[in-house]
Amino acid sequence: MKELTCVFFCVLLFCGTSCLNKKQSNKDPKIVITEEEPTRNKDLKITEVKNLVFRGGGVLGVVYAGALNVLEQQGQMAKLEGVAGTSAGSIMAALVAMKYPISEAKNPNTPSIESLVDDLPFKKFKDDKNDLGILGRYGLYSGNYFLKWMKKQVAASPLGLSEMATFRDLKEKGGLDLRVYSSNINKHELQEFSFSSTPDIPIAEAVRASMSIPLFFKAWQFSDKRMGEDFFVDGGVINGYPINAFDSKEGVNPGTLGLYQGTKEGKVVNEKFGHHQIIQYVKNTFLTLMQTQHTKLLEEKEDLERTVFINVFGISPINFDITTAQQDSLKKSGVLATEMYLKQNGLMKKN
Repeated sequence: MKELTCVFFCVLLFCGTSCLNKKQSNKDPKIVITEEEPTRNKDLKITEVKNLVFRGGGVLGVVYAGALNVLEQQGQMAKLEGVAGTSAGSIMAALVAMKYPISEAKNPNTPSIESLVDDLPFKKFKDDKNDLGILGRYGLYSGNYFLKWMKKQVAASPLGLSEMATFRDLKEKGGLDLRVYSSNINKHELQEFSFSSTPDIPIAEAVRASMSIPLFFKAWQFSDKRMGEDFFVDGGVINGYPINAFDSKEGVNPGTLGLYQGTKEGKVVNEKFGHHQIIQYVKNTFLTLMQTQHTKLLEEKEDLERTVFINVFGISPINFDITTAQQDSLKKSGVLATEMYLKQNGLMKKN
């Protein structure tokens, strides 16, 4: 059975990697929302933040609590219009789009993003484990606990949404332009979930699709066949950092700032593991996909210039047993990296 499991995993990941390699053979493998490729700006300089993009990366999304605190303190959240993200980045993007307060909740019934991050029940996300689930539901864990948690946050948002609120509901209630990305493994393509693309898709389900790490969480199918019977897995299989979500054929959007889990150097840790260690195999295969995309990012000068790189100290994105001390270190890293970026780009408030 273990041998069969490994064979099945190899087949699925080969399909995902083939799709990624196919994207990389094009001139620009990242998301292109319009039919034409955006014109690259020669001298990109951000003067104010209008859009935020969050990279995916499992539990490492903790860094965003620190980064958002700095952006709020420096007045960079005031003119925010759109947010986009993949996987863990889609969770943070959704919370910001639903206008959750960053650090201090004005309404005692509405928690802040910082408090939500502090109280994230990471261990409970590994729910309903079933070793044979890889062969049936395509995932060790069901992901049901996370979906319930996400629905709860949608229903508790300051906008007065229901737990099954859609992107259309979000727009009508005055939320930000939210764009969430997941990989459709039936069509072998990246799927954008947004008001313009999928207005009647529930936000919670779109985020659940986006964070579905292959074979770690059950592959996602939308309720009531809203997207047919297609299977969706983590958007990071194709593009974990949709930095050009708000670009257009006119050019790169100078109002877009990206928050990126990881350093520019992208140091790789050589992890040793043997046969019959499926979790380690899943983890390292996913990290390989992420590293491939990181290498491509380094080739795009303008994308580097609009990216805040945040050190994650080699912590694994699927370390759901992350300690409180590690979470604190990640939040502080988000603070320091964002402050440094704003200072270097003249975006810090003058005392």
